[in-house]
Amino acid sequence: MLKTGAMMGSVAALALVLWLVVPVVADDATASAERVQRLVMGSGYEYERLEDSLWSLRLSGRIHEEVRLTVVAHEDLLILFTVLARAGGWEPTPERLLRLLQLNAAYDRVKLGMDGDGGLFLRTDLTARLVDDAEFRINAEQLAAAADEIYAELSEDEEAP
Repeated sequence: MLKTGAMMGSVAALALVLWLVVPVVADDATASAERVQRLVMGSGYEYERLEDSLWSLRLSGRIHEEVRLTVVAHEDLLILFTVLARAGGWEPTPERLLRLLQLNAAYDRVKLGMDGDGGLFLRTDLTARLVDDAEFRINAEQLAAAADEIYAELSEDEEAP
């Protein structure tokens, strides 16, 4: 009987904690999405809202006329990314993979990666509650500049005999 009472007390305590914590997590996610929306709207970049927590930004490139970035608010993360090449849209040769590793090491703030399907992406993850307008723009500009240069590298490889 004592074990059953202790178990019921533990279940009740767990239920109370979940009742108190789950709304806070949901509120944090909502606050994060609202904060990211304010950053996107105040950035000065041309943008389109795709979903509640998803935006597309258009930035000017030096090599390419336009670089498109995607902005995602996910829990307390602000994720900026761009797809450099879709799966099947580029050839991951050993030489090209080595060059991409070198580029990954050369860029600050961003990470270059390949998804499970073989698509190539560039992304940066930030803590949404810590990002102000200037930090948002710095990271968007860095991501766009790196993407612009990598697009050029991939294009040069395609044109080589």
